[in-house]
Amino acid sequence: MGTATIEIRGVTKAYRLGDIRVDALKGVDLSIGAGEFVAVMGPSGSGKSTFMNILGCLDRPTAGSYRLDGEEIGTLSRDGRAVIRRNKIGFVFQGFNLLPRLSAQENVELPMIYDNTPGTARHEKARAALASVGLADREHHLPSQLSGGQQQRVAIARAIVNTPSLLLADEPTGNLDSATSDEIMEIFQRLNDELGITLVLVTHEPDIALFARRVIRFRDGLLVEDHPVAERRKPPAAEGVSA
Repeated sequence: MGTATIEIRGVTKAYRLGDIRVDALKGVDLSIGAGEFVAVMGPSGSGKSTFMNILGCLDRPTAGSYRLDGEEIGTLSRDGRAVIRRNKIGFVFQGFNLLPRLSAQENVELPMIYDNTPGTARHEKARAALASVGLADREHHLPSQLSGGQQQRVAIARAIVNTPSLLLADEPTGNLDSATSDEIMEIFQRLNDELGITLVLVTHEPDIALFARRVIRFRDGLLVEDHPVAERRKPPAAEGVSA
């Protein structure tokens, strides 16, 4: 699995709401090295969601440069950004976004169907991804037969099945209890520590941010804080799939 490097220079993002201009980002400069684990924090309206949308190639900056692995992303067309998303980026959200009529394995296979991966390879890669998040014995379960923590594990397996170099997680523990949140964060730490995947995670919970190696904070469209985590949380390894 490769790792991603991110270079943001002078990035602004402005929206029009009728006659009103809203400056969601106001000249952000930021570098994220390959294999870093960064937590993004800030109140509602601070610009963190806009920032994540730009990182994930879901939106383009109004001005400035966004380079991913040395490639200028900010000026790419919609189709060009879609290629980057497919080839380099995995997404995990607060809502698990699983298709209810598909099994865990079938949900994980979805990105590979869009890639036209042959069936046998799809099945093998999906099973391996599920095993990596502790769900080797839940392959044929529907989402309704899984707990919230297990559903989020399926979502993580789906996000990593195509070996992205950058993983973006938006409030991935927002719907989970504290113990299950710790287990999910242990998986993210393992992906970062063992595979070296670059990971950027949005959270409003300070204790969740401490699982990362670095914390950045937005306020009013500006990057106002950027510091390493002094004492990183390291939960005990999750056992089984009780979550």
